[in-house]
Amino acid sequence: MKGLVRLGTVPGIVAAMIVAGVAGASVERVTKGSLPARTAGDVTQLTAREGAVVADLKAFSRIGTSAQVSGWVDKLRSDEAAQAKALALLGADLTVKKASAPANGDLRVIAQGHAAGDYAIAQASGTANAPHRIAIAVSATPPQSGTVSWNLVCSEKSGGVGSKSGQSTIHLPGTLNAPLPAPSQSCLVAANVQLQASGTVTIAIESA
Repeated sequence: MKGLVRLGTVPGIVAAMIVAGVAGASVERVTKGSLPARTAGDVTQLTAREGAVVADLKAFSRIGTSAQVSGWVDKLRSDEAAQAKALALLGADLTVKKASAPANGDLRVIAQGHAAGDYAIAQASGTANAPHRIAIAVSATPPQSGTVSWNLVCSEKSGGVGSKSGQSTIHLPGTLNAPLPAPSQSCLVAANVQLQASGTVTIAIESA
């Protein structure tokens, strides 16, 4: 029971930390205004779920019979499962920004996708103009393995059309380079990732 109590001690505490910028300290170059539009709704949902857990915990002192205890445990477990899902969705909002801020400063995100659920599949597609490098950055909550597939169709500087594709199972978060078929004027890039279990996943196509 100690673990259950810890999850919902203060309603909205995670949401409040994110809005105040505490959680943002671990996400480079991200401000409240640059978070996805859905973040406000996810914060509200998480606050409500945490409030439900706290209400369940407070109700413990009012139950007496074995039947009441059993019902209380079932409701608490259900509310905590909903809380965990809401927390994962909010964590994915921040993960999107992590994937969009590559370490070398040259790459920029040209497309991204997001999905959640059992064996979730996220996909993205976009055009890279005058690329010399293309990368596929993927992150997941909770961290786990995922199968990443990508395909390039490029208009080559020589005047021809080239293509290249690949697939790899990696531990997430992780980044794969998608080699160009030849020096190219532009490339159409499509990529997807499928989780090996349940969770939320974000895929970002980056180009430099």
